Amino acid sequence: MFRHVVSRYGDWCRDPCRNAEGRGIVMLITTLGAAVISIAAGASIRAWAFAIFAILVAIGFGGVAFADGSSVIAAMLSGIAILVLMEIGYLAGVFLSGLLRRNAKLRENNSVADSVATTSERPQG
Repeated sequence: MFRHVVSRYGDWCRDPCRNAEGRGIVMLITTLGAAVISIAAGASIRAWAFAIFAILVAIGFGGVAFADGSSVIAAMLSGIAILVLMEIGYLAGVFLSGLLRRNAKLRENNSVADSVATTSERPQG
C-alpha cells in the first residue's frame, strides 16, 4: 500500500499537469487564488477595471481547459464559472471594505462625541 502511494506521489511530482489529479489540484489552487485576488480587488479598484481583468482571466482559464482536452462547451462553462466566482469575490470585497470603513467612521464619530460630552460637563467659570 505504501509503495503504491509513494509511486503515485512520485508520478504526480514529475509532471503535475499531465495527470488528472495534478490538473485538479492546479485548477483548485488557481480558483482559490482568483477568489482571494477578487476579494482584495473589491476593496481597492474600480468595477470597470476589475471587469476587464476578470474577463481576461476567464478567457485564459477557459483556454487552458480547452488546451487540456476539454470540449469547447466544457471550456466555456469553466471560463464562465471562474468569472462568476471572481465577481462574487469582488462583491464580497466591496461589501467588506464598505463595512470596515463604516465601522471605522462610526468609531471615530463616537470618540469625538465622547470627548465633546466630557468637556461640556465641566463647570464653566
